[in-house]
Amino acid sequence: MATKDDLTSVAEYVWRYISPKIEERLSHNVQWYRAKVTQAAQDDRISIQRPFDSTEQSLPFLASMEFANAGDEVTVFTFGGASGGNNSNSVIVNNGSFNYFAQDFVAESGTSGDWEYIKYTSGLAMMWCNVTAEYSAASVLEKWVSYPFALQAGVAAFGTLEGVGSNAGAALGWNVKIVPQGDNQHARVFVHSPSGSFGGADALTVAVLVLGRYKQANQPQIVGTATVGSVITADQLNAIEDSNASTDNKISAVKEVMSKQ
Repeated sequence: MATKDDLTSVAEYVWRYISPKIEERLSHNVQWYRAKVTQAAQDDRISIQRPFDSTEQSLPFLASMEFANAGDEVTVFTFGGASGGNNSNSVIVNNGSFNYFAQDFVAESGTSGDWEYIKYTSGLAMMWCNVTAEYSAASVLEKWVSYPFALQAGVAAFGTLEGVGSNAGAALGWNVKIVPQGDNQHARVFVHSPSGSFGGADALTVAVLVLGRYKQANQPQIVGTATVGSVITADQLNAIEDSNASTDNKISAVKEVMSKQ
């Protein structure tokens, strides 16, 4: 008869088998989530904490969020990586209070060359495309790309390998880096192999995602507090989130607060 230790060993073996497959599936995953600021900007990072999670993360941020204070609600964008969003491809992009997003919506979306993009009324822009990085040096593939339109200062860019052909094993050690340029209209795409070899490949496809602002926000960047005409404040929402009520009761509580505004 199998013991508890036997079952634990089997579970660990199965997890080691399926874990890489899960990560592969999530490599191009896109997530948005709300979080509370635990420490204001320091060394180009803001520390945040997700609801019901004691773990703190220190993340980069768009320039428009540099004045977010401890206790404010912000929105975090994550591209690829673990499902919990705890990876290097995360950036704080926007105010996280409900009253802010109630007024934000898609202003324009479309394509330009190889790019697809979305513009929001708040001024936030998101654009993505596949780029072929080509041989540049002994251990580097490189490509310059031009955005479909100019952005404001404070651009964040991410990249993941879209396809590695028969080099799947070697690709685990390859590094992808997207470097936005100071003109806010271009970026350089790099793929680096520490071993100095790409297994015979002289070009690789990189999925590139760029976030920034195409214009300044139409409304003041008030973070985590109520503005005129808001329907619910961050403090009210946090109080509901921190309660031990069921999901249905929390929804009812939110509706009750909104009905009194």
